[in-house]
Amino acid sequence: MKLSLEKILYNSASNGTSLLHFECRSDISELLLETLVSLCKDVGAVLQNEGYYDYMTVNSYLKLFAGLSDSDVTLDSAVRTMQLDGFLYCKIKSLTPSQKYRVSSAREIIMDRDILFLQEPVLGTDRDSVQPMIQWIESCGDQGKKVITTSQSLKHVYMLPGRHFFVDEEHAEELPENIFSKQEQSGPYMAEKIPARMGDKILLFDPDEIDYIESMQGKNYLHVRQARFQCSMTMDELCSKLKKFGFFRSHRSYIVNMQRVSEVMKWTKNSYSLRMKGGEEENIPLSKGRIEELKEYYGF
Repeated sequence: MKLSLEKILYNSASNGTSLLHFECRSDISELLLETLVSLCKDVGAVLQNEGYYDYMTVNSYLKLFAGLSDSDVTLDSAVRTMQLDGFLYCKIKSLTPSQKYRVSSAREIIMDRDILFLQEPVLGTDRDSVQPMIQWIESCGDQGKKVITTSQSLKHVYMLPGRHFFVDEEHAEELPENIFSKQEQSGPYMAEKIPARMGDKILLFDPDEIDYIESMQGKNYLHVRQARFQCSMTMDELCSKLKKFGFFRSHRSYIVNMQRVSEVMKWTKNSYSLRMKGGEEENIPLSKGRIEELKEYYGF
């Protein structure tokens, strides 16, 4: 991982490219940040789940960091860039996650670091947040700053200007030109969508929407928000397609989104299950033969 990132950073510096966007799982995103911090002295970061001074107003929060910064970037400039004027005097606890993300981004604008790491800059953003976020990232590149972003969504990765990569524990590879904007593309790109049927309708789910997949009586079902939808893909096809999104084949009849798992439960010497977040009675079987694979894959 570190060698792959070092190579990408070196190549991007030599050819003048400073905006790098990675499609990866959330645990790989954290590993990327650790690697980046080990390679570079001063890295600014905006993360999905940050701790905030909830009872401070946006204005007082940003003033705090303006006082710590020795850059020439003013608080007013950061507020304009992230379009925070409308809730400058609101308490941070009252903001939406998307608005909080913009506040964190304004903080990093004030700190004026040369290297930035942004985790899921587009995920969950409202319409008012997408445009200033993309424009800011682009302007950072124009200023020669290096911006590295990560996302679990390929579509979100391709929304951002710069070079695009897929990365996992073993390697990083550059993705082709933005396949979502190619006019000559023969049809819409569906690689990150999983189809399922509901009556006469075909529904398309993002991988991170799916809790787990169950095979029952010869049919496969996607479990999404306590509902289930029949899927025509085989378990092998689903496993192959979803592995890079953090799904694990826990049993011949189950594929689980490990981001939704809260606990590995041991009932007896040979009986295990995975407890899903938010569901006390929702326990997914874990085959004895897959326990070692799970330990090796997730490092526990």
